[in-house]
Amino acid sequence: MEAMVSVQFVKFASFSSAFWSSEPYTRGYVRAATRTRFPGTSLAVVQKAESGRRTGSSSHVDVTESSERVNAQGSRKFDRVSAHAIDEDDSTPVKGSSHWPRIEGASNPLTSEEESVLAAEVQDLVQLQRQRDELEAKLGRTPSVEEWADFVGSSVFRLYARIGRGRAAKRKMVSANLPLVHSVAGRFLGKGLSHTELCQEGVLGLLKSTEKYDTSYKTKFSSYTFLWIWEGMSAAVKKFRHVLRISRTVYETASLVLRHKEEFQSSHGREPTLQELADLSLVDKDTIRNTMRLVRPAKSLEQMVSTVDGEYEKQVADPDRSVRPWFHLRDEDMKMDINNALHSLSSREQEVLEMRYGLDGKRPLSRAEVASLMNLSYETIRLTEKKALGKLRHIAKEDGLQAYLSRTFWDQ
Repeated sequence: MEAMVSVQFVKFASFSSAFWSSEPYTRGYVRAATRTRFPGTSLAVVQKAESGRRTGSSSHVDVTESSERVNAQGSRKFDRVSAHAIDEDDSTPVKGSSHWPRIEGASNPLTSEEESVLAAEVQDLVQLQRQRDELEAKLGRTPSVEEWADFVGSSVFRLYARIGRGRAAKRKMVSANLPLVHSVAGRFLGKGLSHTELCQEGVLGLLKSTEKYDTSYKTKFSSYTFLWIWEGMSAAVKKFRHVLRISRTVYETASLVLRHKEEFQSSHGREPTLQELADLSLVDKDTIRNTMRLVRPAKSLEQMVSTVDGEYEKQVADPDRSVRPWFHLRDEDMKMDINNALHSLSSREQEVLEMRYGLDGKRPLSRAEVASLMNLSYETIRLTEKKALGKLRHIAKEDGLQAYLSRTFWDQ
């Protein structure tokens, strides 16, 4: 019996020498396939057989029982093919591993011809996995590797080889485009995620794109995968950048409103009113108001607010700020909302209100003093002030600024 097994093994080792290349994943495949085909074979015996194959020796190799016998559950099958089982020499991380960029590293860019060949190998791998899923649904259980090979019309060894080539092709496509992941991650820095976290999400998108890419698209793979990488990082930023988890619909609404707000500011030189934002974004005013309140960034009560000399000591010494620090946060929010409301006024109206009420940090001035400084008549200053206050009242009503005047939780 042992002699017959040995003959089968030697035949397998010399099978299709043109097919077996010197790449590491092929050697890993030989070892994995041999142990699957001959349960109980030790790794040392397999390595000895490999060395004999590489040197051209046809000496007899005994496949014997060893201390590394597999457990009673059965031999190491490839029912669920993994990168580790195909290529043990490379220690390739599992799909989605956070260490993928560090272990794989970046390789040279691929040519169009290389992309076509590698994409075909990956698509063959995807097709094999799809057929396996189809067979599993048909049988109602996990199929064996022999059943899988019969279903696809191939031998077991040829099936392993196709899987190995497909996974190796995917790794090459990923490693060649890691610099692109690094470049795209730089555009999302400062938005709540570190560069490493962004690269992890980008590599996940890159892996998906290798399975979706088709050479019939008539475009470079790097151009195609860019959108997948960008989408992966963008979704991660939206999901994790805020302390409080908010639904994706709220984020999309906020992004739409903010985009129209920036466009209006660029074209008109002022902040849009709530009604103008509603008309531009086609979102009702109540939805805009509630959405913008939800997406406000969270503030830490322990964070130093100012870096001005002496300011931090004053905050610590102030009992109102040290015992009830939310007073200070309320004041900061109120200043921000008032500044936003003032930006919706014309430049003259802003200047008049700043001088009349000391909003610029200076003492309030009378209308006569303002008229003298601006070289305008007293009546012009009065009418300008009245018009500006009317606009602010309307904005305060729409934006809910009256809450700062009510005795709510903040004032207790």
